Amino acid sequence: MKISLLSWIPLICLLQIILGIDIIFISGQCQNDQISQLLQLRTSLKFESGAPTNKLATWNQSTDCCHWHGVKCDNSSRVISLSLDNETIVSIDNSSSLFSLPYIEELNMGFNSFNSSPIPVQMYNLANLRYLNLSNAGFGGQIRSSIGALSSLVLLNLSHNALTGKIPREFGNLTLLESLDLSANQFSGEIPVQLTELSFLSFLNLSVNEFSGKIPTGKQFQTFSEDSFRDNPQLCGLPLNRTCTPSVPTPHSLGSSEVRWEFVTASLGFVVGLSALL
Repeated sequence: MKISLLSWIPLICLLQIILGIDIIFISGQCQNDQISQLLQLRTSLKFESGAPTNKLATWNQSTDCCHWHGVKCDNSSRVISLSLDNETIVSIDNSSSLFSLPYIEELNMGFNSFNSSPIPVQMYNLANLRYLNLSNAGFGGQIRSSIGALSSLVLLNLSHNALTGKIPREFGNLTLLESLDLSANQFSGEIPVQLTELSFLSFLNLSVNEFSGKIPTGKQFQTFSEDSFRDNPQLCGLPLNRTCTPSVPTPHSLGSSEVRWEFVTASLGFVVGLSALL
């Protein structure tokens, strides 16, 4: 059976397109300013052992940074992803060149040891971030309201840290969020109702915290199971098997209109005694 040469033309064209894309991708070189920024980033970080020992230790100025371990570039050779997990990092400051990389979409700094230091303020200025993983990293303190500026986030994982305080209502600005994990921290207060407005949210984990009050209802919140809220002793309402009871006012919580019955009784006794004398 003879196969016409013409029948191979579409396949040849397709291979040319594919190979052309590969050639463009391979021939692209990391931009010089990005090489400088990444090397400055490594220098600015502090490590448990005093020096990088894993992926960061292999970064070499003589090679294309798009091929460095933990670095990913787009087809224009712009750095869009950094994987700095398990690097024994103990400190990063707000002047780090990390925050000067304008195209970063994915950042993983999980499984480090930041010794309960707050999440750097400049982290909230990485407006193009879509995936942020700071889990098991030893961060502490409160989450700033400026987290609402990270409106491109699709995934946010802050689990297994020492974060405290309330969840800022500005979480409601993260309208593209699909996955949110804040488990195993020390968050307190009520779960903000703004979270119920995140219509794309398909995964939620708020377990093992100190949240209190009634779980808000609406939209995606109706789909989450008990596992999303477990181990919050002061949290109540569905899907937990813990009914919310109305609060009973204490004597100190009553207003100035409270009736002081001991004075009423004494006054009535005085009036009765006076009338008997008359």
